[in-house]
Amino acid sequence: MNSPKFDLFAVMKQLLSGEMRLSELPQNAVERLTDMMKSDAEALQARFDERAAREKTAPTPGTEAPRFNLELIDEKGVRTGEMRALTDYLDKPVALLFGSYT
Repeated sequence: MNSPKFDLFAVMKQLLSGEMRLSELPQNAVERLTDMMKSDAEALQARFDERAAREKTAPTPGTEAPRFNLELIDEKGVRTGEMRALTDYLDKPVALLFGSYT
């Protein structure tokens, strides 16, 4: 007997949002997902749960960025002690480069 097909994109969206749990899916769907994600069902559900929890506190598009200051570094990557606020550049394009300079 053929098992029912499912829309992988829709299922993943529901799993990532916390609207659905792996235990609600047919066994063949769980096997496909665990094989695809190279994880067992328990670990995969934990990943989905973690993502859903993060999404609840994530800013939405249009949300004002938090105010923060960053220390400038010179061309050699040495800290200058000079601080800048992102709000100092409201009328200018800004690029923030994050990484290790050590």
